[in-house]
Amino acid sequence: MAAFVRSAPLPEFSGDNFRSLADSDFYNNVDNSLSILRKIVHSIPETHRACIIANTIDLNSEKGKFALVAKRIGIPVSPVLHVSSENSTMSLQESTLVQMSEGLLLHQTLLSSISTHLGPQDTVTELLTDIRDLLFQIRKLLKIIKGDSAEHPVAHVLNLQLPGEFDVQVATHVTLQQLQDFGQDMERILRRVAQANEDVTQPTEPEQL
Repeated sequence: MAAFVRSAPLPEFSGDNFRSLADSDFYNNVDNSLSILRKIVHSIPETHRACIIANTIDLNSEKGKFALVAKRIGIPVSPVLHVSSENSTMSLQESTLVQMSEGLLLHQTLLSSISTHLGPQDTVTELLTDIRDLLFQIRKLLKIIKGDSAEHPVAHVLNLQLPGEFDVQVATHVTLQQLQDFGQDMERILRRVAQANEDVTQPTEPEQL
């Protein structure tokens, strides 16, 4: 299995199936998505502290430290977010939104499966609720772009091998670490799209006579 690494710097956005920068509904949903996403990313360290009892497992540890254990458990890697680069137009592409949906669904399924081995954890329950809400917003963006023909990824079928407490701890750690990286990449994309809209819609100063 590939090591858990961050994706490369993100290029500009352009190409087919792009929304106009003037589409207020689209950008309102982008803003809503950003708000939920930031909540998710900011809650991950607290969730990690609440679930991980092993002192040797740290959220900021090297990404590939537990790669072999994660492979044995059966944890898939996050999808890599791809964007196009053709001109200076800043918008959001259907394929990127589908990849976002796929990544959110993956981590939602992973956390749901692992949570049954963790016992009651309010932080995990809240995180799953936020992921569900963000997934709803991303699907709304897809519908704005493609209407009823929009592609909606289905949930992953996982068969995690978690025979012992250490495996549960590693699975929780790797899932949260991957979700943090994936969420940060999502935030970078959505933030740039939102900023581009602000730049376009910002009123210009009247000319001085």
